Amino acid sequence: MLLNFAIYLNTLDILLKNRLKYSWGLVGRTDGPFWAPDPAVTNFILRGQLVGNFKLLFLTLSFYLLATCDVLGLSISFLLFYNIYYFKGSSETLRENLSHVSAHVPTHKYPKNDEEFGYYLAGLIEGDGHFSTANQLVIAFHSKDIRLAHFIKRYLGCGHVRPVKGKNAVNYIISNKARRQSGSGILKVLNLINGKLRTPAKRNQIINNISYSFNLLPLDGSSFITNHWLAGFIDADGSLQVKVFNRGNRKNPEIRLNLQIDQASCYILDLIFKELGGFLGYRASQDTYYYGSTSFGVAFKLIMYLRNYHLLSYKYVNYIKWYKIYLLIQNKEHLTPEGINKIIAYKESMAYHSKDEPVQ
Repeated sequence: MLLNFAIYLNTLDILLKNRLKYSWGLVGRTDGPFWAPDPAVTNFILRGQLVGNFKLLFLTLSFYLLATCDVLGLSISFLLFYNIYYFKGSSETLRENLSHVSAHVPTHKYPKNDEEFGYYLAGLIEGDGHFSTANQLVIAFHSKDIRLAHFIKRYLGCGHVRPVKGKNAVNYIISNKARRQSGSGILKVLNLINGKLRTPAKRNQIINNISYSFNLLPLDGSSFITNHWLAGFIDADGSLQVKVFNRGNRKNPEIRLNLQIDQASCYILDLIFKELGGFLGYRASQDTYYYGSTSFGVAFKLIMYLRNYHLLSYKYVNYIKWYKIYLLIQNKEHLTPEGINKIIAYKESMAYHSKDEPVQ
C-alpha cells in the first residue's frame, strides 16, 4: 500500500512539474481496455509505457492512475514511466519461447518498380525531407549515406547532392525552377509519393510551398508492414539498438533489442505504436517524443518486415547484426559466456558503425 501511494505521489509530481494537462478517457490495448489520461501528452506517455502484466487501478478521488507492482529501487517515478515496462515486460518475454526466424539472410535488394520506390521515398521524405518555400525538395542524409543519396538522384534523374558545411551530412536537392514543364523533378516526386504520405505536415508543405496545380490524394491509412514506407522512415530517423544489463541478482545479463525513433511530434509515432506495439515516451527537457520497440515480440515483427522490405542506408549493416543477435537468443546462446561475448561484440560493432548518428 505504501509503495502504491509512493508511485502515485511521484507520478503526480512529474505531471505538475511538466505542467501536463489531462482528462479521463478509455484507451484500447491489445489485451483489453484500460483507463488512462486522455487526450494530451499524459495520455501519450502512459498509453505506451503502462504495458506489462501488472495491475492498474482507477482512483476516482484523485483522478489519476495507480500502478500496483513489486519493482523496487531507483526513483519510483522513473520506474513507472520507463523501467516497469522493461522489468515486467522484457523479463517475462525472455521466459517465453521466441517466435522462430530463419537463419538465412536474404540477398539485399532495392525497390524494383515505381510503386515500391514511391512508398520508400515517401517514408524517407517524412523522416528527413521537406518541401521548402523556395519550391525545393530537400532530403538530408548522413555522409555515410552519400551512395543512397546518389541512388535516389539516379532513379529520379534530376537534382543535386551537396555536402552540408560543418556537418557529417549531405543534402539531396530538387529545385522546381522549370515547374511548368511536365518533366519537372518535383512533379515526378509528387506522382511517385501521391497517396503514400501518412502525415498532414508533409502534405501541407506540398500544398503551401510547391507551385503546382496537383490533385493530392488523401493520406495513406494502409498497414505499415505491406509496403516500403516504414523502411524509408527507419532509414531516415530510426536507430537499431542493443542493450545489455547486468543485474546483481541474475546469473546472465538481460538483453534487449530496441528500435528507437525520435520525433518532434507524436503523430507518426502513435501510428507505429498502434501497428507494432512497443512504447511511447516524451522528454520534457528536449520537448521530443520517442518510440521504442524493446520486446522480442516487436523485434520479430520488425525482422519479418525487414526481410521483405530492406533498409537501403548504412543502417542495413546494423540491422543484420541486430538480426543475428536475435538468432543467438532464439538458440539460447545468450545463456552461455560465448554467446554473451558474441552479443557484446555485435553491440560494440553497431555502436562504432553508428557514430555521429543521427544527423540533425
